[in-house]
Amino acid sequence: MDELRRQLTACKGCGLCQNRTQVVCGAGDIYSPVFLIGEAPGGEEDKLGRPFVGKAGQQLDQFFSATGINRNQLYITNTVKCRPTAVGKRGLINRKPLQTEIALCRKWLEQELALIKPRLIVTLGAVPLTHFVGRNPRLGDYHGRILSVEREKITLFPLYHPAAVIYNQKLNDVYRQDLELLRDLVNKLL
Repeated sequence: MDELRRQLTACKGCGLCQNRTQVVCGAGDIYSPVFLIGEAPGGEEDKLGRPFVGKAGQQLDQFFSATGINRNQLYITNTVKCRPTAVGKRGLINRKPLQTEIALCRKWLEQELALIKPRLIVTLGAVPLTHFVGRNPRLGDYHGRILSVEREKITLFPLYHPAAVIYNQKLNDVYRQDLELLRDLVNKLL
């Protein structure tokens, strides 16, 4: 894992390296059977160098706390390791990663998966779900369902991205129900 992180921090594989403060490597228990994958780092993650420490991470932590899931027992990473940005009225703002950026970062995610060897992968949003089910999945069709990924012999559990709940409070109850199912899966594995 140390070698992977060393290689990641030196990556200049796409244009995202030009505006990043740092590469945001995965974090958490590298021996965990549970592997969470988000979309990409935001501003706080880029600043602090850890995944899910901004508003979406705080939302995720609140849900974890409410359902009794211990974040320290999980491994959390992103599909894209550098913050994708666009120019907004107040400077750089977050944007969804481009397909080319996702494709170029895919090797890093594959290496993390190979090193961790998780039994349960939790995707947070449509971008990481695409990695397993193909282009443009409708998250509403997948969230909260247990899926099997035959080629990798793992269980997949898609969730909405925690930021979705911030922007759409109607998802709050759905997200909590999905996390209660996740808690049961996590408890079986840990």
